[in-house]
Parts: sequence; structure tokens; C-alpha cells
Amino acid sequence: MKKQIFIVVTGLFFLLSFSSCLWNHHDTSVSLSDSGEEYRMKASYERKKTFKIQEFLDSRLEHNGTSFRNTKTNTRITLDDGTTFYMKSYPGKLKIEFNKTENSEEAYYKIKGICEDIKSLLAENSADR
Repeated sequence: MKKQIFIVVTGLFFLLSFSSCLWNHHDTSVSLSDSGEEYRMKASYERKKTFKIQEFLDSRLEHNGTSFRNTKTNTRITLDDGTTFYMKSYPGKLKIEFNKTENSEEAYYKIKGICEDIKSLLAENSADR
């Protein structure tokens, strides 16, 4: 009898301990860094927000008429205006690396603005929970 109680208590302990791992995947994290040659953004967010972020990217980036919706991306992108940057995008994750020496100052401010808008968009959505 004591062995069965011990097994049940141990099982409940592990279940409660690991349940936080299963349910707490709703943290939003966005980091922006701006060095001499490179501007970077890394974002991690709820997977269900991915479509909204992809729609936002479609609305702000002119990319040969192609869409970022429902796609995974891990490539260097050249926009219609000649702006180039690296983007890695998966459900719940987005990374943008922009080389300032390879692009114009106008392109830098465009990408920087988009990244800051994504950060704001994710912050607004986090507050809506």
C-alpha cells in the first residue's frame, strides 16, 4: 500500500513539474541589436501569432509579388527596391539580419522600422491575453 501511494505521489509531482513546460509557451521575446555594420532582430512568440506576423511582413515588404504567409523561410531576401537581408522564419520564431554596408541608409531605416513595428505588434498582442 505504501509503495502504491509513493508511486502516485511521485507521479503527481512529475506531472505538476512538467505541466509548466507544456503550458508556458506563451512568452514573447523580442531583441533588437544595432551594431556598426549590422542590424538584427530576434523574436520568439506564440505560434498562433505567426500568421499575423506573416501578414504584416507581406504588407510592408515588396518581394516580387510573393507572400510570406504559410511559409518557412531560411534565406537571403532581395526586395524589389534592391534591399537585401537574411530572414529565418518558423512558426513562433523570426530572425532578421540586415547588413548596413550592403544596403542604403533608406533601406536601413525601412527594415529598422519594420522590426520595431513587429516588436510593438507582439507587445500589443501579449497585453491582449
